[in-house]
Amino acid sequence: MASSSKPDPRRYGTSTVRVRDLKVCFYCDSSPLPGEAFFCPSCGFPQRGTEPEQRRFILNKKQMDKNVKETEASIGIARIVLFGLGLLNGGIGAWWLSNEDRIGGITQLVVAAIYVALGLWAGKKPFPALLTGLILYLTFVLLTAIINPLTLFSAIIIKIAIVSSLIYGMRAVKIAENMRNRMKVQKMDLSATSENSSENG
Repeated sequence: MASSSKPDPRRYGTSTVRVRDLKVCFYCDSSPLPGEAFFCPSCGFPQRGTEPEQRRFILNKKQMDKNVKETEASIGIARIVLFGLGLLNGGIGAWWLSNEDRIGGITQLVVAAIYVALGLWAGKKPFPALLTGLILYLTFVLLTAIINPLTLFSAIIIKIAIVSSLIYGMRAVKIAENMRNRMKVQKMDLSATSENSSENG
């Protein structure tokens, strides 16, 4: 395990890596590691690799974690936008109902429910949920502009912010998928390398 007298490189990525127990993964603490495993089967840490290889793994992992957090933040903001649109349309619907505009009020409440449902769905299937929300929002903006062209330019900054947030959210989903696929490929490569090393040994 890491020496207690030095900063843990799993956190800082700068200190010397000192593997104290080959049966316990230095990076994720998985144990016991199988036989003469070169890589940890759980995280891929090169337990029996050279120190530069171990440091490079830690630094790459740190960057990967940072990228994952950034993509999750973008997706989270997009979900908040969907819930915000739901709240906004719900408020408008309630106000219209209070002014005896039953058709308009019910329509707004239905739209609000759709946005909230999309926000919830985005927790499991973010890309189709965000894409649907973006299409729905742009459709309503276009329909409103057809009825009254001046509305297209009203609150234009807010509209741009909403569209941008949803687009960035979808982009973040694709980036996250690419990172997960890359990690799967790396694990497959590590497993193949470990098996070859065992056979040659």
